[in-house]
Amino acid sequence: MKRLFLLIAVVSLLSLSANEMYAQRVVKKYNQTITVNPIGLAFGLFNVTYEQALTPENSFTAGIVYWGYGGWTAFGASASYRWYLFQDDEKMLKGLSFGPLVNLGMWSYENNTYSSSTSLGVGAELAYKWIIDGFTVEPIAQLNFNVLSIDGLQYRPFGIGINLGYSW
Repeated sequence: MKRLFLLIAVVSLLSLSANEMYAQRVVKKYNQTITVNPIGLAFGLFNVTYEQALTPENSFTAGIVYWGYGGWTAFGASASYRWYLFQDDEKMLKGLSFGPLVNLGMWSYENNTYSSSTSLGVGAELAYKWIIDGFTVEPIAQLNFNVLSIDGLQYRPFGIGINLGYSW
């Protein structure tokens, strides 16, 4: 009788351990992310980006942006649609992504040399996202083409950075 009780106890503990190990291996789905690009601060750019998963392979981003460049300042908004490659249901918002991008900026100059104006850029972005316990690291590259340009302002349409943030 003691052996039977001992056998039942051992089997119960092993099954609980197996369930616990399986539970720890289950990958958490991340549906939303908020990030900032601290490297952009060195170049007069501050942005906050929010990303929402639409499906395991697609997401939409929206962001607010502040630019300061050569006497110019701007506040703006950005948006993009991303496709994630090599995705499955357990890896939402992780890995390699690409997609179209649009930026809108309201610019003003520090004195009256140039008049205030609006810029509009369209382009593409490429990123790779790692999420470790909610902490997010995302190297990103963007290429924009100016649809509406501003007299007196010559800025680079190419940007790189590392977005840091949190996913849930």
